[in-house]
Amino acid sequence: MISLFIALVLTLIISFIPEWFLKPRPNLPRSVASIAIHILTLSFIFNTIFLLIQRPYFSGLVALGTLCVFVIVSNAKFKTLREPLVFSDIAMFSQAFKHPRLYLPFLGIVPAIAAPIIAGALIFLVIKYEPAITLSLWSGLSLVFVLIVSMWLIRLFSLKLDLVQDPSIDIQKYGLLASLWGYSWQAKTSHHQDQIKATLQSSPMRKPVVEEVARPHVITIQSESFFDARRLHPSIKTSLLKNFDQLCSESKLSGRLNVPAWGANTMRTEFSVLTGIPSHKLGLYRFYPYQYLSSESIPSLASYYQQQGYYCVCIHPHPVSFFGRDRIFPKMGFDEFIDIESFNKNNTFGPYIKDAAVTEKIIETLAAQDKPVFIFAITMENHGPLHLEKTTEEDIARLYDESPPQPHNDLTVYLRHLKNADETLGELATELKELSGEAVLCLYGDHIPSMPDIYKATGYEDDQTDYFIWSNKDSSNHESKELAAEQLAEYLVSLNVPPPSRSESL
Repeated sequence: MISLFIALVLTLIISFIPEWFLKPRPNLPRSVASIAIHILTLSFIFNTIFLLIQRPYFSGLVALGTLCVFVIVSNAKFKTLREPLVFSDIAMFSQAFKHPRLYLPFLGIVPAIAAPIIAGALIFLVIKYEPAITLSLWSGLSLVFVLIVSMWLIRLFSLKLDLVQDPSIDIQKYGLLASLWGYSWQAKTSHHQDQIKATLQSSPMRKPVVEEVARPHVITIQSESFFDARRLHPSIKTSLLKNFDQLCSESKLSGRLNVPAWGANTMRTEFSVLTGIPSHKLGLYRFYPYQYLSSESIPSLASYYQQQGYYCVCIHPHPVSFFGRDRIFPKMGFDEFIDIESFNKNNTFGPYIKDAAVTEKIIETLAAQDKPVFIFAITMENHGPLHLEKTTEEDIARLYDESPPQPHNDLTVYLRHLKNADETLGELATELKELSGEAVLCLYGDHIPSMPDIYKATGYEDDQTDYFIWSNKDSSNHESKELAAEQLAEYLVSLNVPPPSRSESL
């Protein structure tokens, strides 16, 4: 038992070292509650492993290794997305194993290779040379009781934390483990859940059915990582987005879009656009809006259009289970979800289904219906990690007027995909102009792409993307206006409001 005590104490002392390398770094001194949560969490992991393996030093290594993994992942996320690890990321860990290309490359090659090797070597050495301590039944039951009390205390201290709900600030104030637990437990309180229910009830998408309104087809494209990259550097060809420029000039409305995400976290912008709810009103749910809302009916653009007699379809060349959309989208009012299984998986540009294939599905869906259609298309071609793709001298000549910034690989890869997105926009607009009825096309970027080295080299700090709302039958009265993501939904809904009668307009 002496070795058990020594191993636990050493584990707890050493556990404060990894946080020294955390970005942003936690402040010292910290509150008693945050220190208690840190110690209780490491003790909980230690005791759980010891109960299963009965080797104290091995248990300490597992506890410290778990903390180091959290720190490494948080630092990688902070570098690429300007946000440290938050509690909702833990819920998405399984996605990293199902779709490793979307996540693991951001950790870097060295950690990805070294971590399993080091872990395997330590496990082998400890199990080979550390003798097991045989626990009696009473000792085992006592340890289970300690685990239950530890979790109860973690919850108690977590609910006492005065969180500002800004991950960077809260990690500096309370440390990584305390902020993760604090967000997790406080998100589950009935008070927070009641606030979210009230927010959903006040959604601008809860509108009554209106008779005799205009019912154009409505196609909304959430274009992966789309923004006007010509703002990044003067060397980029101005003709890169020629179709986008043309559609903006013909559109009802266009401009910059304020989105609640940087470099990733598509679902945050997606939820705001579909529901018309500002991200900040979701409280702790804003980090992963779909996580706790699977049991609720969610007012959205789809449910609104469905009430108006529309057939509502989501088109996304990726598994429908990603982000739990298979559970959430039916509750939002979608009649159908066309996912990766409906695409030719070889029809790619780079690693993902190309935008042109999504455009083909949009046209096919419109042709297959004899009623107005609302289509919400989510593209994938621009998705990172961009640094895994390689460029050629031909790409540089085709995309730049002069020498690009250094390093330029990620940017060149992104521009290559962006040019494809622009070309398919032109093709889609041409197809829509041939329709007999009206079709409204809304395109927006969910976030700017993750290119930290490019932003550092160019000094770029703007997190806005771009959007336009265009009609195939009306190119008059163009307005340029900066919007927030949730305002797109309100504007699209306004298209179905009948014009005032003559007496009302006088």
